[in-house]
Amino acid sequence: KVELMTRTDRQVGILDVIDGWSRLAPGDPEVLYARAVHFHNEIEARTRATAVLDDLQSTRLPKGLRGIVAARRYLISGDAERALSELTGPDREVMEPAEAFRLTALAKGLKESGSDTEAATAAMEASIACGRASCWDWFCLVSWYGGLREFDKAMSAAWNAMGHAGDVTPALSECGRLAIERGDLAAARQYYDRAISNSGATHKTLVHAYIHRADLLTKQGDIDGASEDYRRASELAPEDPLILTKLLRFYAKHSHGREPREFYLEARKSGALDPRRCANTNWGAFLSVTKTLVDLEMRDAANEFLSTGLEI
Repeated sequence: KVELMTRTDRQVGILDVIDGWSRLAPGDPEVLYARAVHFHNEIEARTRATAVLDDLQSTRLPKGLRGIVAARRYLISGDAERALSELTGPDREVMEPAEAFRLTALAKGLKESGSDTEAATAAMEASIACGRASCWDWFCLVSWYGGLREFDKAMSAAWNAMGHAGDVTPALSECGRLAIERGDLAAARQYYDRAISNSGATHKTLVHAYIHRADLLTKQGDIDGASEDYRRASELAPEDPLILTKLLRFYAKHSHGREPREFYLEARKSGALDPRRCANTNWGAFLSVTKTLVDLEMRDAANEFLSTGLEI
């Protein structure tokens, strides 16, 4: 909810939401960072943002958040060069991608709202032409070109991203997504196959490649193949609530020998789907699981999951 309110410029009441988040996860650096972001967005409160970020930097932060906090601190002080240095440093691969994109755009003089996609794209192209391209810069262009329906340019940017990445699996998966957008499902399948067979794939990127291919196979009517890919993704990340949510919806629609309720109860019993852990570590996923259970008319399960997660 904090992210949604921030992105839609609904600043009134956002501190109340952050305070509620803080009560669920007291002392969580992500909550403190969200508070700093809010103060940064309010021009008259930027000294407060600086104070929060300085306090965060004095604590022991996870690697991914450490660079994000430092970059925003430099941006508030107007030092775009040092902000970019943090965002392209050794911690880049473990940073939260959306926030890293946003701060990179800010550092390069782009609009944070992202409302002017053509201007943002032109500015990023100019930046890359100056020789300051990174893998994530190319991924920004993939997304923006896709939004402008310039699929050839998006595909070219994805290939350039591969040239700057240690793990090419995300870029291959992105090529698969673009092929689907153009209606070429056969090409999409080839890209996803290559992404999954890539020997340099990390655990996380391989999980997403399996999920993407499973979604495609479902569209093509290959339910057996989709079920197998969902199963493999679940085996690689058995405690990922979003994968479990996808499986719940898949079994509800296609059955495939599994009933959603049975699958849910097994996941709860094994501890793979823990409401308290989910609520404390991934609030969006927690809400997604609850909504899925309601949508599948498993209201008793939704009530149990929600009340347990919130410790009501």
